[in-house]
Amino acid sequence: RAGENDIMQELMSELKKSDFAAGEDLGLFTRKTRDLLEPSKMDKVWHLWYSSILSGPSTHIKNVVSNLSNIASEMGRVAVTRPSEIPSAIGGFYEGLIKGFGEAKRILKEGEPSKFEARGLKPVVFHGKAKILNIADYVGRTLGAVDAIGRSGSKYMEMRGGAHEQAIKEGYKGAELQERINQLMEKPDQKLIDAAEKFGQRMTYTQKPEGVLGVLAQQIAGATQRVGALKLVVPFTRIVANVTNAGLDWTPIGAYRAFLPEGARGYQKAKRVGEAAPKLATRERNQELGRAVLGTVAMSMFASMAGNGQLSGDGPQYGSPERDNLMATGWRPNSIKVG
Repeated sequence: RAGENDIMQELMSELKKSDFAAGEDLGLFTRKTRDLLEPSKMDKVWHLWYSSILSGPSTHIKNVVSNLSNIASEMGRVAVTRPSEIPSAIGGFYEGLIKGFGEAKRILKEGEPSKFEARGLKPVVFHGKAKILNIADYVGRTLGAVDAIGRSGSKYMEMRGGAHEQAIKEGYKGAELQERINQLMEKPDQKLIDAAEKFGQRMTYTQKPEGVLGVLAQQIAGATQRVGALKLVVPFTRIVANVTNAGLDWTPIGAYRAFLPEGARGYQKAKRVGEAAPKLATRERNQELGRAVLGTVAMSMFASMAGNGQLSGDGPQYGSPERDNLMATGWRPNSIKVG
């Protein structure tokens, strides 16, 4: 039914948080819960179709590049807005990568729905003469494994960065500062864990979509669950909404969003009349503002360069006379002119 997948995803997310807090003792239980949701024959058909359209090399290249560029952009934001936090961010990212490779190995072995195909079901398994079709599952496994590495790296990047900020506020300096950060990382409080988990999902576009785009994605997803044929027209909703929202965060819209209630993004109201919607944490608001300012400055600079002929895009159609004439003047596509 419409909405059931979202409920299961939220439940799994909460279980994973408990798993982290309990030293990953609940890992086996978390994975076994998937046995409660056996895929139907139609689920298997859709699984093969999704795997087919996602099996091209370009999909996997874009997945890797988009995750890396998103994380690199955040590193740049930290370097500009909080340069003292860079060593902690890099150290946390490295720590997370090590842990992420272990999780990626498990996903490749056991399977897990990717961000493109969030089924909330037990991995599809074919038996008998159809056993060869199981190779299709490795499309989603590969995408999921790549996301696991990026999500873990960025999660620990944010966790150690948050621990650094907290230690600074507590008045620690020098060698004592690093010792305090390590203490906070050994036994992180729930707020630090939640913020890091949310950050990691955002860096890999695996979070639940927010705002107007989130509402639209949810409505479309519900419609495709009721009318399966719509999946042929709109196969992906969550990933499209998340990528678009992430881009908007680096525009002046991001500054507006920074002062909205948590998760609202301009549309969500309090659950009950007279109840105030939760506000963004100070750290998260500062991150949002940092993205908006840096992105807007970069856009203004690149727009100025494009207007002065120092920055080019694709240009006229390949093989057209207009393109040939431009090339003859020294113009080159997708380039920055220096000097």
